[in-house]
Amino acid sequence: MRGLYEKLDELLPDGRLSDTLVIYVYSDSDTEYARNLQFFVRNGMWEGDGCDYIIVVQQVGYPADVMHPQDAR
Repeated sequence: MRGLYEKLDELLPDGRLSDTLVIYVYSDSDTEYARNLQFFVRNGMWEGDGCDYIIVVQQVGYPADVMHPQDAR
């Protein structure tokens, strides 16, 4: 796990880790999965919620029609 935290330190602009890390694993193997991801991003993520988020994309790429927060990397 040490490597993961070192990478998070690079990605987070202020270098601080939140109390909670949420990891969402996405695959584009079914169209329903893109809708699930869209729902999660719209309803489950918000600035200042005390969480850091990692979205792991298992295949080709992040769906173009799924919006993500402004500070996403």
